[in-house]
Amino acid sequence: MADPESTNPYASPQAEEQPGDAPAWDAWSDGQLVVTPPRSELPMRCWVCNAPATRRRALRKTGWLSLEGIVNISVEWHLCDAHHFRQRLLWVAAAVAVAVLAILGQALAGWMDFGPGIVMLGYLMIGGAFAALSWATRHWAGRQATVAQASPHRVTLKGAGPAFLESLKRQQ
Repeated sequence: MADPESTNPYASPQAEEQPGDAPAWDAWSDGQLVVTPPRSELPMRCWVCNAPATRRRALRKTGWLSLEGIVNISVEWHLCDAHHFRQRLLWVAAAVAVAVLAILGQALAGWMDFGPGIVMLGYLMIGGAFAALSWATRHWAGRQATVAQASPHRVTLKGAGPAFLESLKRQQ
């Protein structure tokens, strides 16, 4: 007579192997830098605060010239909802600031005849607005992943937050 558990069609399947270890990421931290292969995906954690990430970002550079040859870079990094929202909000703020400064400059140029001096002042105001937005992006909204160095075997990225850097294994 057959064992009733082996012939039961409604029985749960039995695993033949135990599940493996968590995936080992090819990325590691080297001080304030993240080192990874040129084609890789970083852990699904926020690039800034190391919270669980929901938004994917891609850094793709075709034909990055290095001393060892031309490198094609494709690195995917991630953001949490909060940092994604902050970065989007700053882009909208940048667009609004440029539009307001352009309208203000046109209004001043139409009302008064200041000549080239007011044009230069307008450019300085727009440059100052972009500098302020750049600072705000770095300190409030989080950083973008940018390439510091590249070779055919590894890419060094800068801009990661301290919490994300702590989560990666350190270079020995």
